[in-house]
Amino acid sequence: MAHNPSSSEEQRLPPLPESQDPELERFRIRARAEIARVFRDMAKAGELITAYFGNGQFFLTTLLGVDAESERIFLDYGIDEQLNQRALQADEFKFVGRHYQVRVQFTTAALHKIQLKDGPALTTPFPASILRIQRREFYRLTTPLSARPICRVTLKDGTVLEAAIVDISLGGIGIIETSSHDEGLLAPGHILKNTQIELPDQARIQSDIEIRNRYTVPLSNGQLQYHLGCKFLHLEPRMNADIQRYIHRVDLERRRLTRE
Repeated sequence: MAHNPSSSEEQRLPPLPESQDPELERFRIRARAEIARVFRDMAKAGELITAYFGNGQFFLTTLLGVDAESERIFLDYGIDEQLNQRALQADEFKFVGRHYQVRVQFTTAALHKIQLKDGPALTTPFPASILRIQRREFYRLTTPLSARPICRVTLKDGTVLEAAIVDISLGGIGIIETSSHDEGLLAPGHILKNTQIELPDQARIQSDIEIRNRYTVPLSNGQLQYHLGCKFLHLEPRMNADIQRYIHRVDLERRRLTRE
């Protein structure tokens, strides 16, 4: 069953801006049989997929199955009927998920509601291609809710942005911003100078970052959050190593808790 966005933030993956990174093309899959195989694997594993549409709206769902002959995928129908109806009116969707821990991203046309034997579902044709991104720096760690790193930067108007980091990789960070900072200062393409990142129990990271994408996330209480996907610029080797150590430490702790 699809998940409420406000309660599933930790499981959500932001999309990568394909048009701004031509290097991603080497990860693109166009063969129909290979696309069907990836989708079948994701459905079998019950992997969560984030579906983005409209002006930054999204919902979490799972891939229920694949019909390779008709080249269609089937997705779980959501519990939020108002969100379902908005989604059914959209013309295009960008999906982000994982296939054996590797990021998968693809774009499809509109979704349609159908009835399966187990209940309602959503369906859409296969995309023209999918990205299966295996580059090391694209492994993004979702940070623990109980101890999230903090990002601080002084904006051009002199105000200080202080935001929680919801995911981190060797390539960049995702942050949640809830205050009323001027949207123009946080638009995609802007570079934030001398950003300070405080990793729990570790040294402080300092780097310029570029805002690559920005999504508005409506919460159940009517308020809005803003998710900013940011890229590190000229990250020093020492700080790169600090991030790797942090990711490794959190991963080890999660595996330990899973075994207990």
